[in-house]
Amino acid sequence: MITIRPARNDDNAELLALETICPEGTDLVLQFDRSPDYFFRSKFYDKFECYVAEEDGKIVGTVAATISHFNVGAEPLNGIYIRDLRVHPEFRRRNIGSDLVQHAMIEEQNADLAYALVMEGNTPSSELFQSLGYDRVRDFIFWTVPIYKRRTTMDGTIREMTAEDQPAVADLMNDYYQDHDFYEGETEDKFANRMALLRKCGLRNMLVAESERRIVACAGLWDYSSILRPSILRLTVKLRILSSVLSFLSLFTYTPKLPAVGELFKLSYVIDFANAKGSLSQVENLIKHCLDLARSYGSHFLCFPLDASDPRRKLISKHHAIPVNYHLYGKGLKRNVTWHSSAVSYADPLDF
Repeated sequence: MITIRPARNDDNAELLALETICPEGTDLVLQFDRSPDYFFRSKFYDKFECYVAEEDGKIVGTVAATISHFNVGAEPLNGIYIRDLRVHPEFRRRNIGSDLVQHAMIEEQNADLAYALVMEGNTPSSELFQSLGYDRVRDFIFWTVPIYKRRTTMDGTIREMTAEDQPAVADLMNDYYQDHDFYEGETEDKFANRMALLRKCGLRNMLVAESERRIVACAGLWDYSSILRPSILRLTVKLRILSSVLSFLSLFTYTPKLPAVGELFKLSYVIDFANAKGSLSQVENLIKHCLDLARSYGSHFLCFPLDASDPRRKLISKHHAIPVNYHLYGKGLKRNVTWHSSAVSYADPLDF
């Protein structure tokens, strides 16, 4: 008999063990290590819940749910973000995954819609959400750049954000993402509070680029290893080919080295990535600056999560970036939601 209940702090050890036997993906398979605290990631949300499925007192599955506030089109909505769905391999094909997802949606009465991110190639998860009536809304590309060399010297137009810069940066974010779905909008106070929170859990630098004494681009460097440490259990065919090519080229020049199978690696993210129109040259310098900083912090990869249509992807792809595609699935809960063709914001680094 499977029962579902809210997770407790004393479930930590069992959930960490469950995580190790439930890698994510089908073609590209990733394993995550969240020790010592499985719940650390969730503690930085205003409202979250984690549920576990039990049989005879043993945890056999889990899912987490977080409430976010954002716009779809011009309409403000409450969304429940379904994440960290895991089912013990010996208990699959018993509808435990779909029961956990449905339980999370039912428990949150104030949500207008539910949504989830699924890695491309993860066919079981895609099929599960489609069977529950979710639509594939949009794609993100996680442009993942191997860090292996210094790319630029220090640029005097790029510096760390100060408290006095925060209103201008919040305005820049709002201007860039105003037409993006899943973006709520920043106020000066909200942005300042979020920066203070993120610095407690891995935001190393918030950088700004200036032109004629005006801030024209910004990017935050987020150390994701404070949340979890990933390793690759299986590479896609494309990545295996790339690894072979890089190994051959390393005989003649210095090339990036992909992590070995099972090797933990340190992953950093660029978040709050925005710029004014006509500032792509400053954006290019900012990208190089972020790569240099991530290298100095010992990161193996720097990830730029972008909407599939984002024009900055061309600048990032110059740096041997590896594209990892994620599908955004969504479902209206109280009524049908009209999904727009506009781009989607990915401003929150915890939503992964």
